[in-house]
Amino acid sequence: MKHSNVLIVEDEEDISSLLRLNLEADGFSVDILNSGDIVCSHVEKYPPDIILLDVMIPKKDGFEVCKELKNNSKTSHIPVIFLTAKALEHNVISGLEIGADDYISKPFSISVLISRIKAVLRRFDSSSTTNENKNRYAIGDLTVDLTKMTVKTPHGLVALNTTEFRLLVYLMDKPGWVFNRSQLIDACKGDDNFVTDRSIDVLMVSIRKKLGEYASLVETVRGVGYKFKDIDD
Repeated sequence: MKHSNVLIVEDEEDISSLLRLNLEADGFSVDILNSGDIVCSHVEKYPPDIILLDVMIPKKDGFEVCKELKNNSKTSHIPVIFLTAKALEHNVISGLEIGADDYISKPFSISVLISRIKAVLRRFDSSSTTNENKNRYAIGDLTVDLTKMTVKTPHGLVALNTTEFRLLVYLMDKPGWVFNRSQLIDACKGDDNFVTDRSIDVLMVSIRKKLGEYASLVETVRGVGYKFKDIDD
């Protein structure tokens, strides 16, 4: 892992100081901001490699800041990890919808946090060419091309139908993130087809069958939904 700069946006000084201490000990360089209203201008002038963004910060909350960053062509490529004490599902969904790359709830383990930072940085580093403009996903030996609507393994092309393809792409876009069935229904339904909770389960069975030895990359989270395995965890 190259020497990377982390921008911490956190108004609780004890937390930001603890994060700085541990991240610098692990070889990262660290900058700290304590207010949301100055983040975007700072990032444009001094772009970090990754941002740890607390949701509940003064003057402009983390969701607003993330949305501005992701809507700005100069900063949209910078990965964002949310830090928050709010672990409710609607917060996670909000973070996903505006482009967050990971989401960690307080209190958190420093070692786990650093591991997640490194995992996100690895994904962005390895995908800087193959995943440009989100037209191609390459995770392990599994490659998805959005322009050609193809799924490929070292053994050849995987024949997914349109709905299965949409569903797989939605999962691969956020490896490690857990999606409930309602989210997956919204992600894969089209104007010409009707998708239900039961349909999602059937589609998952079909996708796994077609992926063959790569079926284990699509994981069931009992009582919640599904996720695509993060191979960096």
